[in-house]
Amino acid sequence: MCTVSVVCLSSDPLPRTYCKAQRVLEAYQHMPSFHGIEKDCSAIVARLKVLLHERMGDARSSTSTVAETVDLLLELNEPPQVLCQQFLEKYAC
Repeated sequence: MCTVSVVCLSSDPLPRTYCKAQRVLEAYQHMPSFHGIEKDCSAIVARLKVLLHERMGDARSSTSTVAETVDLLLELNEPPQVLCQQFLEKYAC
């Protein structure tokens, strides 16, 4: 299985590509080979989401990094309410 890194992710089409491929993988998950691929992709994206949430909450992250991270998480279908709450918790005075 691949490891996940958030470095240089902004230029990577991973979120859009994954969201498109996810529909196909789900439709054919009854086939063993597709099921395995779908399972691996889901695990990789879940780990990526964790890393992105960590980056978003990191006190060293710049506002532009946080904005980019929010965009990526939204592309990965994270609930906007959760992201708003996390953002407000970080920047609340």
